[in-house]
Amino acid sequence: MLACSPHYSRGRSCGRAYLRKDHACLKEEEAEGKLGNVGKLPLLLCLLLVSTSIGLRSVEFVKAASDTPPLLRGYGGILAVASNHITSGSPASQVFPGETASNTEVTFAELKARGYNGARVSIIDPGNQPDSGTYNSGAWHRTLQLAQHYGITVIGDDHEYDCPSTSFWQPVLQDTPQSTYPNVLWETKNEPHCSSLAFDDQAIINLARNMGDTRWFVLGCNNDCTPSGGGTDLAAFPVVTDSVNHVFYDFHEYFFYAPHSGEWTISAAQSFADSKFQGALDVQNTLSRPFIGTEFGADTGCGDPAMPNSCPPDQTAPGSAGYAPETVAYLSRLITDLHGAGLGYMVWNAGDWNDAPAGKTGALDTFGSQLPLPRSSTSTTLTPLGQPLVIWELLGLLVVIAISIGVIGRTRLKGRARAKHTSQS
Repeated sequence: MLACSPHYSRGRSCGRAYLRKDHACLKEEEAEGKLGNVGKLPLLLCLLLVSTSIGLRSVEFVKAASDTPPLLRGYGGILAVASNHITSGSPASQVFPGETASNTEVTFAELKARGYNGARVSIIDPGNQPDSGTYNSGAWHRTLQLAQHYGITVIGDDHEYDCPSTSFWQPVLQDTPQSTYPNVLWETKNEPHCSSLAFDDQAIINLARNMGDTRWFVLGCNNDCTPSGGGTDLAAFPVVTDSVNHVFYDFHEYFFYAPHSGEWTISAAQSFADSKFQGALDVQNTLSRPFIGTEFGADTGCGDPAMPNSCPPDQTAPGSAGYAPETVAYLSRLITDLHGAGLGYMVWNAGDWNDAPAGKTGALDTFGSQLPLPRSSTSTTLTPLGQPLVIWELLGLLVVIAISIGVIGRTRLKGRARAKHTSQS
């Protein structure tokens, strides 16, 4: 808190109609006005210092906000094209007048209501094929407008599993200016299987930085983090440089039934979650990059042709939004671990493409209600704006103004009293 008070010295009277101030004799009729002006000087200085300190703090916050990894918790598996999908019975859109809320809008509204602040969105249509699919600019922009309205930060995901490509990312970056959509992160490839991964990721980062884009990138490990998949081998992460140092590392993991059928228990699921959490900490501590898990789910792996005998006997619901008690235990424990360490994650998934019984919001309608919610820990978001004044700062400013006004009032009263006393003597 800044404190200011006027200070001036008065000398002895130098005549009936004069007051002395710093060895200068002022006429009686000038004394009141000039002493009042002297009293105003501290107020001006106070306001200048307070406003300057607030401005500097806001500038410092802008820098800190852009350099601090955003803490995001939410759901993935949302397709950009779902911003055009409408399910009967949905409410009116809060963003697009005259429209019914799309499945994406319904999902974003539900995420916000549960305390989440992030969503992983597949930029392409239909998604999940070896090469990048079709980029639908209109659907992507509708998605981002919805996200802005509901306070959701979007991770734009090239949801494929080959090598990242500048030919895909260049039009997307050009079409998504940071000045218009600041709260976006870029995930170069969903689950890359690519011998040139570091080279390709570096090329995309360089492309963005040369365009003036300083938003964060999410880089996944190669081949599911081990040559055989399913691990957290630190050597599988692409080594890149970034002029603004805005790079997350990421891996995906599930507690599928097929590889864990020999010990299909709640305790085994929780132990597996703890091991994956330790892997996330190892990524941060050893590779010196922040971690965000953009795909953790309760999918049992049932029906995967690559995993024979993949359906557990106690599966509650099928499909990518399906689950069993053990997989929910795994995911709940992992989320609890991540909450405790202040790390972000995206649950798989809230897409409207899931099998029944999932509805238009996917896993939010199945196992989502059983998961620990993020509560207030999602308040840290990436933003280009300075932090608004908080209540104590506003009160402090009002106190400074009140004190200064009071001092000015006392100064003027003393000036009048001295002038009156001098004229009477």
